[in-house]
Amino acid sequence: MKTFTDICKTCFRCGLWLSVWFTVTADITLATSSDDGSFVIGNLRIGDTPLLNRKVVNASYVSVLEHPYVVSVRRNCTHYLTGALLTTGVVVTVAHPLHHVPTYELGVVGGESYCDRGASVLAVVAVVIHPLFDVSAVRHDLALVRMYEEQSSRLGMKPVPLIAANASIAGLTAFVTGWGQCSASTRQICLPRHSRYYPGESVDPTLRSVFLHVDKETCDEYTELGLPISAGMVCIGEARRHSPAAPCLGVPGAPLVVGGQLLGLLSWGYGCGYTGDLPLVYTDVRRYHRWLTYNLEILESTTHVQLSELYQATRAYVLRDALVRTRRNPPPTNNTHQRALTAKAIDNQLTKLSGRVFDVRDFVEDMKYHENKKKMYRDRRQKMISDGLLLVNEEDYFEGEDSLAESEGVVTEVENGIGYE
Repeated sequence: MKTFTDICKTCFRCGLWLSVWFTVTADITLATSSDDGSFVIGNLRIGDTPLLNRKVVNASYVSVLEHPYVVSVRRNCTHYLTGALLTTGVVVTVAHPLHHVPTYELGVVGGESYCDRGASVLAVVAVVIHPLFDVSAVRHDLALVRMYEEQSSRLGMKPVPLIAANASIAGLTAFVTGWGQCSASTRQICLPRHSRYYPGESVDPTLRSVFLHVDKETCDEYTELGLPISAGMVCIGEARRHSPAAPCLGVPGAPLVVGGQLLGLLSWGYGCGYTGDLPLVYTDVRRYHRWLTYNLEILESTTHVQLSELYQATRAYVLRDALVRTRRNPPPTNNTHQRALTAKAIDNQLTKLSGRVFDVRDFVEDMKYHENKKKMYRDRRQKMISDGLLLVNEEDYFEGEDSLAESEGVVTEVENGIGYE
């Protein structure tokens, strides 16, 4: 049985998604062509950034052997999000679906063409969200997921390298791959699956891919309508007004690969499968090359012994939570959150990371540990900043035109090196 806190958290996430998406879909249905041939969207308000609807149009079924870097991020053993394997122990994906999601609910499955299969689900011990991430505008939508176990080297599993920060992609072919909804517009067979996290949707468990010709890297269709596009975003694909049969794959976190290198992660966009579709918007990893490589080096240098402390804590909490929910006489409550948090060996590594770092301690006991951990990290990071051991320059977070002052809500904490909300 769900607790009141669980219900409130679920309602908050669903309410955020529904309030944004209902506003946008209502506007998209009003899309018409004016007398002079221009494209009009009625009542579109700046700030209404829609989340993806996970629809897939005119995509091809593929095997994971063709795209061995694609992984399924599970939530309570159910497919929740698509990601890309950067190293054997680290996955990169978008941040907005992970906002306020407990790390102990997450796992990763790789090497599978079906998102409802997997011989083993690898436990997640830490999530690092970009320090400038803005959930309301879906800006700097980027996160790293550290697993406890390393992905074994086998057929169907291979990390994807990052594209060069100064790479030009015009004229090339890109592939975007992931798991989305069953498509009613094709004759392809779909064995639908249902998810508690996406009610009312029929998820196609089979991996699908779309290839796109990159003729430009701008988001003209959005800027012409006065919609918020910032540096760090790139639009790839055709608008349906130009090509009614244009393919699209509106799957959050789906990796965009060019020439065997990771270019972007599917973040948001106005529609997929609607008459008024616009090209979808990706997080451009070229703008975050320095941030990614810096954090990857730290995450990969963490030892198995250090990670085991978080892993054992995660397992213990999950087991205790199961006992509380299923036993007639639940175990006694634990007031450990009232004690000061003791730094572990892993904290020496996590404190060095650039971003908002979350692990099991941030979510247990109604997040009361979170405040203790936040204070501990603040003190440790301020000392490391004074010693010149942490990233504190704006260009270290993001290689673009945005400034810290434009990212409201995270400025003070970024400057203080806290990395928390």
